[in-house]
Amino acid sequence: MKREFSCGPGRRDGDAPVVARTVVIAVLTGFCILELLEIGAQIRSPVDRGFCVLFTAGVMALQIGLFGRLETPPRLPVAVWALAAEAMLTYLPILRFHTVYAGMPGFLAGSLMLALPLSIGAAGFAVVVTSVALLQCDSTTTAYDIAHTTVSTAAIGGVVFGLTRLAGLVVVVANGRAVATAAAVAAERTRFSQDLHDLFGYRLTAIMLKAELSQRLVHGDPPGAHAELGEIIDITQQTVIDVRAVARGRHGLSLEVEAAGLASTLVAADIEADIDIDIDIATLPDHVSSVLAIVLREAVTNMLRHSTARHCLLRIGADDDGVELSLSNDGLATDRGDWPGDGSGLVNLEGRLATIGGQLTWGMKAAGRFKIDAFVPLPIALPLESNVA
Repeated sequence: MKREFSCGPGRRDGDAPVVARTVVIAVLTGFCILELLEIGAQIRSPVDRGFCVLFTAGVMALQIGLFGRLETPPRLPVAVWALAAEAMLTYLPILRFHTVYAGMPGFLAGSLMLALPLSIGAAGFAVVVTSVALLQCDSTTTAYDIAHTTVSTAAIGGVVFGLTRLAGLVVVVANGRAVATAAAVAAERTRFSQDLHDLFGYRLTAIMLKAELSQRLVHGDPPGAHAELGEIIDITQQTVIDVRAVARGRHGLSLEVEAAGLASTLVAADIEADIDIDIDIATLPDHVSSVLAIVLREAVTNMLRHSTARHCLLRIGADDDGVELSLSNDGLATDRGDWPGDGSGLVNLEGRLATIGGQLTWGMKAAGRFKIDAFVPLPIALPLESNVA
């Protein structure tokens, strides 16, 4: 038999606003029931009881339907008119029956605090409590009754204000958490799509070029075709490994590995490459190496897709400010409809570099050449290494 176990509270975070509203309505309803019981004990006439029940229901409707709205409090003009109506519903039974009930004045005091600016609402709260004390003095001379009604009004008003405001904060926090969750999901989707673009854009282009080269060599140079097919298998296997790493969120590239594997891809595309690396790229920090490796991939993919390049120049160097990677190539046809910067690849790279304080520039240079420059600031100087190919 299959059993399921869970840890922690059974309710989901999305239930918090519902629970908050339910608690507010339950507490306010409880106060109204106590008010009606007190009215029933002191007023004998059925007509007068019905009159008081009607007014109490009106106060309750205003309290829950307007002042108890947790997400969108009423606008000030609406709140003023609603407070005037609630004051009328509160004080008319008191003046009619010369009996003070703490429930409805307490609702009014809490509503003033909820609907008005804090200083004005606090003053209104004090006025309501004081008026209840004065009205109770007019209807009875017992100090206990006066103190009981006054304190009860203040307590109910405080509970109405505090509980409603607290429930509103619960709703705000729950909504904020939902927005944060949606933003996190969107960011993860963006990261995943960018990583897949970085992986498949370059790798699929390399596979296509090597497959075309193998097709040309299959009759005239079978060993060469066999070697190219072996490289295609290696690239495919590495792509599978990288895709799994992306799915786990642990994908990382190495500029050293990408630069070392660049030559075979360019040979398959029949592009002559001058590679000038003036630093020991193995000493680059991992996050810098990974981002620059992605830049190199996208730059090469752009060159292969959007140009008829026959020569390119790759330079990786460093100075006191940071490390720079640049790739320029010829063969950019200005009359072609596809421009290297039209897609999302370079824009994504710009965002990646910005996260580590870097910059990316690209554009067309003289004689139909296209150049991409990436710069990343580094806090320390790197050891130089002359490696010109």
